[in-house]
Amino acid sequence: MNGRIAAICLAVGLAVAPVGSANAAEPVGDSVVLPTDQVSLAKLNDAHLKMVRAAMRECNATPRMGNDTPGCVVTYVEQGVSQSNDPQLKAFNAKLPTGVRYDENRTINDVNRVMQPSRQ
Repeated sequence: MNGRIAAICLAVGLAVAPVGSANAAEPVGDSVVLPTDQVSLAKLNDAHLKMVRAAMRECNATPRMGNDTPGCVVTYVEQGVSQSNDPQLKAFNAKLPTGVRYDENRTINDVNRVMQPSRQ
Protein backbone atom coordinates (compact mmCIF):
# COMPACT_ATOMS: atom_id res chain seq x y z
CA MET A 1 0.00 0.00 0.00
CA ASN A 2 2.88 2.39 0.79
CA GLY A 3 4.13 2.11 -2.77
CA ARG A 4 0.66 3.04 -4.03
CA ILE A 5 0.60 6.24 -1.97
CA ALA A 6 4.10 7.16 -3.08
CA ALA A 7 3.12 6.56 -6.71
CA ILE A 8 0.06 8.79 -6.33
CA CYS A 9 2.10 11.63 -4.79
CA LEU A 10 4.74 11.27 -7.48
CA ALA A 11 2.12 11.23 -10.24
CA VAL A 12 0.45 14.35 -8.84
CA GLY A 13 3.83 16.06 -8.50
CA LEU A 14 4.85 15.23 -12.05
CA ALA A 15 1.44 16.18 -13.45
CA VAL A 16 1.63 19.70 -12.05
CA ALA A 17 5.33 20.41 -12.56
CA PRO A 18 6.49 22.91 -13.54
CA VAL A 19 3.86 25.28 -12.23
CA GLY A 20 5.73 28.60 -12.21
CA SER A 21 5.37 31.24 -14.88
CA ALA A 22 8.14 32.35 -17.18
CA ASN A 23 8.66 35.58 -15.27
CA ALA A 24 8.29 34.07 -11.82
CA ALA A 25 11.26 32.35 -10.22
CA GLU A 26 14.82 32.17 -11.35
CA PRO A 27 17.51 30.17 -9.62
CA VAL A 28 19.91 32.32 -7.65
CA GLY A 29 23.00 30.36 -6.71
CA ASP A 30 21.88 27.28 -4.81
CA SER A 31 18.49 28.72 -3.91
CA VAL A 32 15.29 29.29 -5.84
CA VAL A 33 13.41 32.54 -5.69
CA LEU A 34 9.72 31.93 -5.17
CA PRO A 35 7.26 33.85 -7.33
CA THR A 36 5.78 37.02 -5.92
CA ASP A 37 2.83 37.32 -8.28
CA GLN A 38 -0.46 35.91 -6.98
CA VAL A 39 -1.19 33.76 -10.04
CA SER A 40 2.08 31.81 -9.82
CA LEU A 41 1.87 31.54 -6.05
CA ALA A 42 -1.71 30.23 -6.32
CA LYS A 43 -0.58 27.63 -8.88
CA LEU A 44 2.16 26.43 -6.54
CA ASN A 45 -0.32 26.28 -3.68
CA ASP A 46 -2.82 24.32 -5.80
CA ALA A 47 -0.14 21.84 -6.89
CA HIS A 48 1.01 21.34 -3.31
CA LEU A 49 -2.56 21.01 -2.01
CA LYS A 50 -3.25 18.27 -4.59
CA MET A 51 -0.35 16.31 -3.13
CA VAL A 52 -1.50 16.88 0.46
CA ARG A 53 -5.08 15.87 -0.33
CA ALA A 54 -4.04 12.76 -2.28
CA ALA A 55 -1.82 11.68 0.61
CA MET A 56 -4.59 12.43 3.12
CA ARG A 57 -7.12 10.30 1.20
CA GLU A 58 -4.74 7.38 0.91
CA CYS A 59 -3.52 7.58 4.49
CA ASN A 60 -7.08 7.75 5.84
CA ALA A 61 -8.08 4.75 3.70
CA THR A 62 -5.25 2.60 5.03
CA PRO A 63 -5.75 0.91 8.42
CA ARG A 64 -2.89 1.75 10.81
CA MET A 65 -1.80 0.98 14.32
CA GLY A 66 -2.71 3.94 16.50
CA ASN A 67 -3.28 7.35 14.95
CA ASP A 68 -0.41 7.61 12.48
CA THR A 69 -2.28 9.45 9.72
CA PRO A 70 -0.32 12.71 10.25
CA GLY A 71 3.00 10.87 9.99
CA CYS A 72 1.78 9.06 6.89
CA VAL A 73 0.75 12.32 5.21
CA VAL A 74 4.07 14.00 6.04
CA THR A 75 6.03 11.05 4.67
CA TYR A 76 4.21 10.86 1.38
CA VAL A 77 3.97 14.59 0.74
CA GLU A 78 7.70 14.99 1.39
CA GLN A 79 8.49 12.01 -0.80
CA GLY A 80 6.31 13.31 -3.63
CA VAL A 81 7.79 16.81 -3.43
CA SER A 82 11.34 15.52 -3.33
CA GLN A 83 10.73 13.30 -6.36
CA SER A 84 9.16 16.11 -8.36
CA ASN A 85 11.28 17.90 -10.91
CA ASP A 86 10.05 21.31 -9.80
CA PRO A 87 12.54 23.41 -7.82
CA GLN A 88 9.84 25.99 -7.08
CA LEU A 89 7.54 23.35 -5.59
CA LYS A 90 10.43 22.12 -3.44
CA ALA A 91 11.22 25.66 -2.26
CA PHE A 92 7.52 26.38 -1.64
CA ASN A 93 7.21 23.21 0.44
CA ALA A 94 10.32 24.06 2.44
CA LYS A 95 9.16 27.59 3.22
CA LEU A 96 5.75 26.57 4.56
CA PRO A 97 5.71 25.98 8.31
CA THR A 98 4.50 22.52 9.35
CA GLY A 99 1.12 23.78 10.55
CA VAL A 100 0.39 25.17 7.09
CA ARG A 101 2.33 22.69 4.94
CA TYR A 102 0.14 19.66 5.67
CA ASP A 103 -3.18 21.50 6.13
CA GLU A 104 -5.52 20.29 3.41
CA ASN A 105 -7.89 23.18 4.16
CA ARG A 106 -5.41 26.04 3.94
CA THR A 107 -6.28 29.04 1.83
CA ILE A 108 -4.17 31.30 -0.35
CA ASN A 109 -4.43 33.87 2.44
CA ASP A 110 -2.67 31.43 4.79
CA VAL A 111 0.09 31.05 2.21
CA ASN A 112 0.35 34.80 1.65
CA ARG A 113 0.88 35.38 5.38
CA VAL A 114 3.87 33.03 5.22
CA MET A 115 5.31 33.98 1.85
CA GLN A 116 4.86 37.74 1.97
CA PRO A 117 4.92 38.83 5.61
CA SER A 118 5.91 42.40 4.70
CA ARG A 119 2.57 42.92 2.88
CA GLN A 120 0.47 42.47 6.03
